[in-house]
Amino acid sequence: MFLLKVIISSLFIGMLVSWSGGSIFPALFNVAAPFVCNGKFSVETEVFRPRPGETVITQTALCTNPNTGKSTDISLETIVVAGLIYSAIVFVPVLVIAIRRRTREAQDAANLEKTLGALGSSVTIIPAQGMKKSEDPAEKLRKLKEMKDADLITEPEYESKRAEIISKM
Repeated sequence: MFLLKVIISSLFIGMLVSWSGGSIFPALFNVAAPFVCNGKFSVETEVFRPRPGETVITQTALCTNPNTGKSTDISLETIVVAGLIYSAIVFVPVLVIAIRRRTREAQDAANLEKTLGALGSSVTIIPAQGMKKSEDPAEKLRKLKEMKDADLITEPEYESKRAEIISKM
């Protein structure tokens, strides 16, 4: 699952660079030229002004056959291949960042476990709101007693909650 996330992230970034970056800087498509064109590779830019104040710019990747001089639109192939190339380039840094992050999280968890172990039984961990709570009334009563003994709740709060738990049994 870890590697799959890294691969998907790399593909996303690579395709983003190819699609968006290539639209702004057509030279970014040149990395794909040897893979998608056997002839002369070029990117044609056309500017249209359909209405006053509106400008539309299109870019078309073309491959010109050296024998016939015929140009073929290879825009989609160029974007996909350039995206895959940029994904491969981005894969290593994304993998390194992901491994560092995963290692740091494991170290943080180990440090937390060590700290809690040093504190011993003086610490009661109460699940955050939204976490699955035990449905066992005996377990709920035990935890409630621990909270009262640790002075986290008052005697009246303890008695009230205890009565509520017992009434649901």
